[in-house]
Amino acid sequence: MARSRIDVVVGRNLSTRRIGLGVTSQQLAQKLGTSAELVNAYEEGSVRVPPQTLLDIARTLRVPPLSFFSEVGDGGDSVGEDLMVRASEKLEQSVQLLDDLTQIEKPKMHNLVLQLAVAVDQLRQLLNGRSLEGELRH
Repeated sequence: MARSRIDVVVGRNLSTRRIGLGVTSQQLAQKLGTSAELVNAYEEGSVRVPPQTLLDIARTLRVPPLSFFSEVGDGGDSVGEDLMVRASEKLEQSVQLLDDLTQIEKPKMHNLVLQLAVAVDQLRQLLNGRSLEGELRH
């Protein structure tokens, strides 16, 4: 499989941060429950880092996950900045949705909308294995 530009960027930033902290690939692998060979493959960009693993690496190396994506890309745009813009847009949409939800005065309609949100989350769960259902209950 050919290395993609984003995999190389993520790998290079992962390696830079790990080495900067004085952490060996073996030590990182142990914390992740994987092999040093796989960590090295992530760093080379020859194997794509799964999203959950990237979050685990970010926590272990004490950096925001988006920091692995920063590099000047085509046209001078930062890959990380592009992701931040998209994340910001999603956040704005979510805030607007929550604001709209609070405007619903009929309790039955309010509950139906919440049930729809839970159903959508369950579908999303099937796609990427992460649930917000517990967060909606709190």
